Amino acid sequence: MPGLGLKKKENLSRMERFTEDLPAGRISVRVLRQERTHHTLSNEMQLSIMNRVKNGELSIDDALNQARQDRKQLLKDRSLAEEEPSQYNFSVHKHGRYRWQKRVLQIDFKTKMLCSIEKGIIKRQLPFFIVKSCDDGVGSRFSISFKGHHDYELEAMSLEDKHKMIQLVNRIIYGNIYSDPQEGNAETRQQP
Repeated sequence: MPGLGLKKKENLSRMERFTEDLPAGRISVRVLRQERTHHTLSNEMQLSIMNRVKNGELSIDDALNQARQDRKQLLKDRSLAEEEPSQYNFSVHKHGRYRWQKRVLQIDFKTKMLCSIEKGIIKRQLPFFIVKSCDDGVGSRFSISFKGHHDYELEAMSLEDKHKMIQLVNRIIYGNIYSDPQEGNAETRQQP
């Protein structure tokens, strides 16, 4: 059985063998490697830190501190993103048939649908990929244009709601511009 310890030593990677031979002050490379194995830092961030150490811009201890700070920032950003709701409901007045009708405009990022709700009944479900543009109007009025569907002329209950809705619709439009065109085709095939 004494040969098992030797086999274990032979199976160590070159990096692990190198770090075992280093003095205690340089063992921090192993710690940085352990920080990296948590998969919280992106490859770009890891490479950036490693290159800065290689070029002499950072010491190993500074690199460890930088990695920890970056990881904390990433975790903070993720928790903020998770706190953001995936569904938004706004009371609006929609212009239709020569009069203003009270509706609820629901923007659902989970199902990727924009819904018009009247008296608790979903009147219209419009997929995100047909949203074309959003135009600001006078006061609390604005309009949303769609591909293959009539425009929505809306009036928000407050200016804050109007700005939030325009921001969310612009996020949808931005997603449409930078999404894969094949994805939009797949969604149109799935619609009844």
